[in-house]
Amino acid sequence: MNGHKSNETRKLAIDYYLSNNISQLEVSKIFQVSEKTFKRWLKQYRR
Repeated sequence: MNGHKSNETRKLAIDYYLSNNISQLEVSKIFQVSEKTFKRWLKQYRR
């Protein structure tokens, strides 16, 4: 998609997902990353 995203972007995406009733796919589209990438970020965050 758009290449490397900053750690700040990752944090914003995760915070947005956790604070809203929204799907992982929708967050992925908003932050312009693949759903697979967002799922990986979330998995890393939850460790």
